[in-house]
Amino acid sequence: MEETRNFVEALFIRSINHMKTTDWEWPDKWDNTRKQIFLDESLEYAEELELYEQCAIIRDVQETIKNG
Repeated sequence: MEETRNFVEALFIRSINHMKTTDWEWPDKWDNTRKQIFLDESLEYAEELELYEQCAIIRDVQETIKNG
C-alpha cells in the first residue's frame, strides 16, 4: 500500500511540475470550469501532502487562466 501511495505521489508531482514547461497542454475538451475544478482539487491534494512547490505551480496556472 505504501508503494502505491509513493507512486501516486511521485506521478502527481511529475504531472504538476510538467505544467511549468512549454510543451504542456490542457485536454482539448476541457473548458475553464473543468480546468478550475481540476486545479482546485489538485491544490487541495498538494496542500494535504505539504507539496508547497507544486502548490505554487498550481496557483500560477490558476492565475494564468483567470487572466485569460
